[in-house]
Order: sequence, then C-alpha cells, then structure tokens
Amino acid sequence: MGMPDFLRAFLVPIQDLIADPTVSEIAYNGDRSTHPLWIERGGRMVEDTRPLAADTVVNLISVLARSVGREVQSAAGPEALLDARMEGFRVAAVLPPVAIHGPVFSIRRHADRRIPLASYFPEEDPDRPTAIFADPSTAVSLATRAEMLDWLGLLLSKPVNVIVSGGTSTGKTSFINSLIGGIPTEERVLTLEDTAELKVEAPNCVALEAHPDNGLTLRHLVRMALRLRPDRILVGEVRGAEAFDLMQALNTGHSGAATLHANSATEALHRLETLVLTANVGWPPLAIRKQISRTVDYVVQLTRSKGRREVSEVIALRGADDEGTYRFDRLWPPDHSRHANPVSPTLVRSCQ
Repeated sequence: MGMPDFLRAFLVPIQDLIADPTVSEIAYNGDRSTHPLWIERGGRMVEDTRPLAADTVVNLISVLARSVGREVQSAAGPEALLDARMEGFRVAAVLPPVAIHGPVFSIRRHADRRIPLASYFPEEDPDRPTAIFADPSTAVSLATRAEMLDWLGLLLSKPVNVIVSGGTSTGKTSFINSLIGGIPTEERVLTLEDTAELKVEAPNCVALEAHPDNGLTLRHLVRMALRLRPDRILVGEVRGAEAFDLMQALNTGHSGAATLHANSATEALHRLETLVLTANVGWPPLAIRKQISRTVDYVVQLTRSKGRREVSEVIALRGADDEGTYRFDRLWPPDHSRHANPVSPTLVRSCQ
C-alpha cells in the first residue's frame, strides 16, 4: 500500500500487513471486541491475534483524517466518522461513542493490477461440455468458459451499457477494471466515482471524484459529464438519485458501465428502479422499467463464495412487455437443461 512516509510511524504495529501485497484489507473491530483484528488474504477474512492499543488506533485515525484535510473526534455525530482515500488505499474509521467497542477502522488496498477475467470463472470439468443455451432448437453454438471469456473481453469494445452488480466486496469495481481494456482508444472516457478506483489507460480520459461532505455528489458529476463530450461514462457505484441522470445519459447516444449492490442480476434491475425513484421525477414505475429495459444491455452478477469472487450470472435484456416484466436471455451460467429460452438473432451475433 502506498502509505505516505509520515504515516509509517503510526503504522508500526501493523507495518508488516501494510507491506504484504497478499493482504487486501485490514479490519480492526475495537479494543473492547473479543476478536479485534482481522485481515483479508486471498479473499478470506482471518483473525490476527496481535494486540493494538486504543490510543495507537485513535492517533492513527486522527493523522489519517488530517492528511486529507479532515478532523475527527469522539462524538455522537458525523465528526466521529472518516471515509478517506489516499494513493493505493482507502480507509474508513469510526470513533466512540458511535463505535461501541472502541475505535474501528478498515484499510482496503486498491488493486494495483487488473485481475484476469478468467479468475472470475471456476475451471470447467473437462468431462462435461458447457453451453450458454443447450437446446439445439435455438441454433446457438455451444459456448465454453473460454468463449465466454473472449466475449467478455470484447464487451466494452462495443457501444453497450453494462451493469455490474453484487454484494459488498464481491469485486465489482475490479471487474469493470478488467473489462476496461476493451474500450477503443479513440473514445473519450469519463470516470465518475465517490472514491477513485477505476483504472483507465485510454489516452482521452477524464476522471472526476465526488466530495459529498462538501455537497458535491455523483449526481452533480453525471450532469457535468454530459457537458464534457463523453463517448463512454463509467460510474464506480450507483447508490442514489444519480441513477436517473445516468439512465438519461446512457439513453441519449452515450454508452457506459456502472456498479450497484444487488443479490442477483434481476434484483439489480429492480434496485435500479428504486434508485431512479429517489430522484423524485414523478415517473410511474412502468415508465421507469421501460426506460431501464431500453437502456441497459447486459447485467453481470458477481458473488463471493469460500473466499473466491465469481461471475454467477450474465443476462442480456431484450426489453419489457406491456406490463413491465423484463425480458432477457440468460448467458451464464451454462444451461444444461433442454428447456432454455429462445435467443434473439441480435444476441447470437453479439456473442460470436
């Protein structure tokens, strides 16, 4: 982690964890917790039994806050909270009395490299063929894990809109980073985030970061992005009324990708509806669903199981019926039944 030198004196008790590239997160639950210190390594949270004094932790949190122009203090209010970004890592911290068991922090390492798409897919059983659609009547060729990986690698080379959904720490932003390499170099790309984590190497790129503590929200950034002539808009995480502005932007000649929290690919669409409603634009739910169905092309769902982050679903939207029910083709996981839904010719061509 790229910690500034002036912080290292405060990090001595956990310096080995900071320096260990296999540690992706350090979480401290408070000095009065029965199991205070945990680390994530290889996707698994494991306990670390070393002691950390409360004064040491409070000093660390205070110095981190001052390094980003903030002040924190023990109080029953927002001044007890810290959400800060520094090069290479992100820290969240909470002081008592809000944190009941003593000062709490979480230091998360930003991935310093793109994770190969293959790591999101379990290895296939070579004795069992896989297919996106197993019903021969669909006239779709078998799609192996390798073919799905090739398709995903080229996904953002096309003017499509993609939602990457999943629970906390399922690797949503990292997954978009893995897709970014497919964006054509001639495109102008804008990234909009609460905390900058997207890594775009396109030569024509603008990165914007919200500062909600100062009243500058993602919704402001989405609106501003439209005035900066984007070809593609990438949003780190959609969590509020900016969902409406993003849907408007992606339905008016721009393409893009965004992440949001949801438990399944279809739940991601329903959560997107809820977020659009928070914009208070007065649209009825059916109109919102129709708009989403015309805007979102694909949803990729990520899960985390036994320490491994995986792609659990990929769906392709095909609009919505008159009652607002989403119509979609399920591209992943492979369907080994012989009752798969028919797939549209457009989708067949896009998968080839």
